[in-house]
Amino acid sequence: MRLFVAEIAVFLVFFGLHTGIAIAPGGTLLLPFVLSFMGAAAIAIAYPERLSTRLIRIFVFLGAILLGMAFITSREDSAFNQHFISSGLFLYSLAIAYCTFIGLSVMGLRRTSKFFLLAAFVLIIGCFLELHGGLKPLSDAFRQAANSWRSNEIYSGDTRDVMNYGGLRPNFFASEPSIVGIMTGFAILFWFVSTGKFTAFRLGKMLALSAIAFAIIRSPTTVVCSAVCVILIVSEVGVAGNVPRWRTIWLCAAALFAILFVPEIVASNTNYGQTGSFFERELGPPLIAAEVVRNQPLLGTGFGGSTKLIEYTIGVYSSVGGPQQANLVKSALSDQSVAKKLLSSQFWELWVDLGLLGGAVFVYMLWRVLGYLSVPNRMMVLCSAALMLTMSGGVVSPQGWVGVFSLAALYERHWAARNAALVSML
Repeated sequence: MRLFVAEIAVFLVFFGLHTGIAIAPGGTLLLPFVLSFMGAAAIAIAYPERLSTRLIRIFVFLGAILLGMAFITSREDSAFNQHFISSGLFLYSLAIAYCTFIGLSVMGLRRTSKFFLLAAFVLIIGCFLELHGGLKPLSDAFRQAANSWRSNEIYSGDTRDVMNYGGLRPNFFASEPSIVGIMTGFAILFWFVSTGKFTAFRLGKMLALSAIAFAIIRSPTTVVCSAVCVILIVSEVGVAGNVPRWRTIWLCAAALFAILFVPEIVASNTNYGQTGSFFERELGPPLIAAEVVRNQPLLGTGFGGSTKLIEYTIGVYSSVGGPQQANLVKSALSDQSVAKKLLSSQFWELWVDLGLLGGAVFVYMLWRVLGYLSVPNRMMVLCSAALMLTMSGGVVSPQGWVGVFSLAALYERHWAARNAALVSML
C-alpha cells in the first residue's frame, strides 16, 4: 500500500511541476505548485522513517542562514518582506525535492524506468497531437483555467516561436513551451538512469527519443539532458568498479566547459543563438552574475532582491547593445514582472542571489546532504546538475531542485544495482 502511495505521490510532484497549479485566491499567490507539495507531503507521511533527522537539522540551519542573509541584503533595497518570502519559497522547493528523492528511492529502478518512459511517451505524443491533431484548444483551455490568477503571464508567442525556433512549439497543458521541454528532458534522462547497467542499446534509444522530442518540442533542454546521459555512460565505459578519479575530473570539466563556452559557440553559429530567448537564458545570465559579483560579491542580491537584480540586468543588457537586447530592456522598463524573467538560468541566478560566499556555503551543504544520502560520485552528479540548472529559470522554484534530487536518487539506485550485479558475478 505504501508503495502505491509513493507512486501516486511522485506522479503528483511531476504533474504539479508541469501544470504549475497553485492556490491563489483573487490573484494573490498563497501556495505555488500545490500538487507537488501534496505529493511531497504524502511521501513524508507514508515514509516518516526515511526522514533523516540529520538532514532536517541541516535544513533548519540553512533556514537560519537565509534569514540572516535576508536581513543583510534587505539593507540594499529595503525589501525584507520579499527577501523573507523568497527564502521561504526556496526552502519549500528543497523540501519537495528531498521528499521526491525518498519517493523515487522506494519505488525502485524497474518502476521508475516504466514511469518515466511512459511520461516521455505521453509528453511527446501529446505535443504532437497538440500541434497536428487538434488538441490545442483543450490544452489552451486547461492552461487558461489553471493559470487564471496570472493570466497576463500565460504564454502566447506563436509568432515568436516561428521566428526563433522555426515553427510552433507545443504547450501541452503547461504554462509555456519551456516547461514542456524541461519535463520531457527530465523524463528521458530519468528513464535512462533508471537501470542497473548503462548499455549502448539504451543509449541509442535515449538518443532516438531525444531526437524525436527535439523535433516536435524544439527545446534545447532535451539536448542538455541527453548530454548528461552521455556523461553518465562515459563515466562507466570499461570500468568494473569505481569510476577513476581522473575520468570524473575530465567529465566535470566537460560539463563546466559546456556551461561556460558552448553558449558562445551556439550564438556564433546558429540562428537560434541570435535570439532574445537564447540571450536571456545562456548569454546574459553570466554577464549579470559578473556584474553582481563586482558590486555585491559576498552575499549577492539575496533571494527576492528584484529591485537590485533588475537594476543590474538593465545595465548589462543596455551595455551589450543589439536589437534583441534593446527589446528586452524595453520590455523590462515597461513591466517589472517581465524584467524578473530576464535572468532565466537557475545556475547563474543562484550565484546572483547568494553571492560567492553564500553560494559556496550552499554548494558545500548540498555536497554534505548528497553524502548523507549515499549518492556516489558526488562531484560528477553536481556538475551534471549544474548543467541541467542552466536551462530552467526561477531559482526559488522547485523544477530544477526536483531535477537535481531526482537525478541523485536514481543514480544512487543505479549504482547500488550495478554493484550488486558485480558482486553476484564474483
